[in-house]
Amino acid sequence: MNDPSSWPDRSSLLRTCTERCFALLACLLDMVACVETDKDPGESAEAWFSESCASCHGVNGDGRGTLDLPSPAADLRTVTLPGGNSVEAIIAVIERGVEKDFLVTMPGFKGRLPPEQIEAIARHVSRWMVKE
Repeated sequence: MNDPSSWPDRSSLLRTCTERCFALLACLLDMVACVETDKDPGESAEAWFSESCASCHGVNGDGRGTLDLPSPAADLRTVTLPGGNSVEAIIAVIERGVEKDFLVTMPGFKGRLPPEQIEAIARHVSRWMVKE
């Protein structure tokens, strides 16, 4: 790695740094959206999804949210999760987030959203997902 010819070129480094900055910005925006977790228990999962997820995934889960992300958010209607598309697998993804190529592509929400809200959102999202 000390050989300069093995170093990445500047455009590659700039692209990587830019992607990481956009991913961090998306995470921070989601964190700001999640600060208020004292919601009325009667509030619907659809409203919670709209507040915490739709800015990236779109109101109908199509991956066309309002945030300008460096790479598109998952289309929840067509994605297949590594653990399958069960409510439990969806909960796991919501809680821990998603990393790809050392970039946070979706922040985790464990500790930022109450468990019952995460479960309600997972059940809401599961209605759109491909069944196994």
